[in-house]
Amino acid sequence: MNVRAEFLRRADRGFCAAGEHAFAHVGLLEYLHHVGVHLDNNLAANVGAAPATTDLIGGHVQVAVLSLSILQPHVKAGRLRAIARVAGKRAATMPAVPAMAEAGYPDVNADNWFGMLAPVAIPKEVSARLHAALAAAADAETKERLSAQGVEVALSTPENFTAFLRHEYARWGKVIRAAGIRAD
Repeated sequence: MNVRAEFLRRADRGFCAAGEHAFAHVGLLEYLHHVGVHLDNNLAANVGAAPATTDLIGGHVQVAVLSLSILQPHVKAGRLRAIARVAGKRAATMPAVPAMAEAGYPDVNADNWFGMLAPVAIPKEVSARLHAALAAAADAETKERLSAQGVEVALSTPENFTAFLRHEYARWGKVIRAAGIRAD
């Protein structure tokens, strides 16, 4: 399947994300930038993932960028068809769905991630205890349950997570500025 052609064919009839200028919308803008298309006038900016999913299943829009954990049950039930995963690699729970890199867009990666943050002045020993508690909570059973929902557990060190945050801030800042997004 030609991901670009399929996306554009559907997006021309309306697309959605879980909130205007939310993470999924900005990830979509990154993709549109890479394919050289501006379709923002066809965006149905929903107030959340549930309304966006309902619009997609109901045929009010033809394409959406939403998290795997929300869409996966609908794809597996045959209510939706996955075109591509807007991430760096295929999901273990949906191995037949190509990642954007495989579709010819290696720089398009809007994979959801979650992290724990604390005030900058937190003592290092407290930070270390929090990190150890998180690592202990990410046991095999927890990882398996989350994986079944399309969530991949990837623990990092506080230092590596700080570097990752700096990279994400710079990367998404470029996309946001290129799209002309401003805080209201």
